[in-house]
Amino acid sequence: MNIHKKLLSIALYSLSSSATLLNAEDFAFTKNDLLLAVRATSGSGTTTNIYFNLGSVMSFRDGTNPTNLGNIDADLKAEFDNNWYERTDLRFGVAGNRTNLTTQVDPPDTLIGEDPGRVWYIGHAAASPGAATLRALMTGNSLGFAATNYGGLKGIFEQGSFLETTLQKTASGAAILKESEQPTRWKTSWSQLVPASDDSTAFTQFTGGVQATFGQSGSQVVLDVHRMVGGQIGTYVTSIVIGNDGSIRALEPTPTATPIETWVATFPALVSSPNAADRTPAGDFDKDGIPNIREFAFGGSPVSASDNGQQQLRTVDANGDSQGDLTLTVEVRSGATFTTSGNKLTANRDGVIYTIEGSLDLVTFESAVSEVTPTLGTGTPKAGYVFKTFRLNASAGLSGRGFIRGGAAVAP
Repeated sequence: MNIHKKLLSIALYSLSSSATLLNAEDFAFTKNDLLLAVRATSGSGTTTNIYFNLGSVMSFRDGTNPTNLGNIDADLKAEFDNNWYERTDLRFGVAGNRTNLTTQVDPPDTLIGEDPGRVWYIGHAAASPGAATLRALMTGNSLGFAATNYGGLKGIFEQGSFLETTLQKTASGAAILKESEQPTRWKTSWSQLVPASDDSTAFTQFTGGVQATFGQSGSQVVLDVHRMVGGQIGTYVTSIVIGNDGSIRALEPTPTATPIETWVATFPALVSSPNAADRTPAGDFDKDGIPNIREFAFGGSPVSASDNGQQQLRTVDANGDSQGDLTLTVEVRSGATFTTSGNKLTANRDGVIYTIEGSLDLVTFESAVSEVTPTLGTGTPKAGYVFKTFRLNASAGLSGRGFIRGGAAVAP
């Protein structure tokens, strides 16, 4: 009877083990995927890597990727201790490359938007998304050598390439590689192909580091991803961010507000307007017929039809020849410097292209103008603005009509 119980126990154990294996799922990784790897350079976990598939490199290249990519906090705690985020010897990197072969040998599949051969996606530590210096250009051959090296790393995810068990997914979707369990796969692991020190080359070619280090201040660690094409400087693709909660996100740099956007934000009525067009350069919230770009350029108010900036038109001897000159004094953005462009004067400042031009008939504005210094403006310009005075050159002693005007447009 005891023998039967023992045999039954063994049979149940065997069934239980089989069920676990049947429910296990292989870690999937394809040639077009972007790989995230976490490793320790010292202390506990130095013979362990955590891998996470971030998805298709094409989605990051084309800006169609999701923002929230996953969370590996449980894996990080299990392999690198609960204090993993405070560890200065814990690092993560990102890399992706389809093939080490040239396009002539292995052409890309244009139907799915594959990259040409030897194009790389590689990490670079950053203080904030988009802040890392773009990588210097590398030759196609160098990128090919690196891709050959990276091919060994991709091989550890393939089925049938090793006698060892195929890497399985954890609950978070990651894969864990341990040297003690899979020594053959470990030979081409991230820890073996990417040196601990940024002073050494990763994948035999990349200098300057391809990993970001934990143990920093703040609640997240940032790694910019640069796209490398042979003979070209790297281009920014995205930023992969791991938070102190184990979350993995793809974040873009926070856009820097333009001067006109900063100016718009100083007018509460404009900010709270339900019509977003009111806040654009072409907007006219106060319905005075003057668009925001001109109000901004010449010191006006976009919320007051009676405030269009100070414009002082007068006839005065502006060049010391004892003859009256037609002059226009206006407020312009501080730092605006006007130069001659044909018969006109132009300046480019704070996203505004200024144009000062003159006419004798109001039909063609091709009569020469010049700047008068010092300015003839009276009163005080608004903060962030200065007075500039201009004269219609042909108006000296002019018995007929003369005109002078200022224009503003959004800088390209």
